[in-house]
Amino acid sequence: MKKRREGKKTFSALIDGKKAERLEQKLKAENRSKTSWLEEKIDEEIGDN
Repeated sequence: MKKRREGKKTFSALIDGKKAERLEQKLKAENRSKTSWLEEKIDEEIGDN
C-alpha cells in the first residue's frame, strides 16, 4: 500500500454541494471516476499530456 502512494498527493477543495452532486451524476453517467476527470482537467491547465 505504501508503494502505491509513492508519487501521489491528496488534493481537496470545499465546493458547493449542488455543483458537486451534478458533477458526480455526470461522471457516473459517463462511467468515469472523479480522479480521471480531475487529472484530465489539471493536464489541460498545465499543458501536460
